[in-house]
Amino acid sequence: MPLVFQCRACRVVVGDSLSIEATNDALGALTLTRVAALAKSDEIATSTAAGAVDRGSTFHPLTCAGCAAPVGKVYVTTVPALDALRGRYTLDTEAISSYELGMAGAEAPPLSLPVPVEQELRTELRKVQGVILSLHERLSAVEARGGRL
Repeated sequence: MPLVFQCRACRVVVGDSLSIEATNDALGALTLTRVAALAKSDEIATSTAAGAVDRGSTFHPLTCAGCAAPVGKVYVTTVPALDALRGRYTLDTEAISSYELGMAGAEAPPLSLPVPVEQELRTELRKVQGVILSLHERLSAVEARGGRL
């Protein structure tokens, strides 16, 4: 089921699992291609924490538009291992909470994205591509007959 990501401090919706680009356990973060209710600072900061996976990378801090709590980063420059995160919205999993759609009345579990999320998405994408290809072939056959069913 799709997840909705919220600011942990004020519960404003900041994104959803339909735009997940990557997860990074070492950073404790997930990266989205699209977000809502986040403000990107014009300032550029540099990660300087000793032993940090992103040490030396530069980024724009992201804050919640609802309460101004820090929630993540948009990387400007990265170490080579994090190049895929550059220009995307990388959210700190400690700063957000999640809600699984269809769980009305149940308490949402803590945010934890399975590692094979990308594999599941690719499998689902292949299914959709198969349906589209089948529809294309059927439409081509109808057009070849001059549009007669």
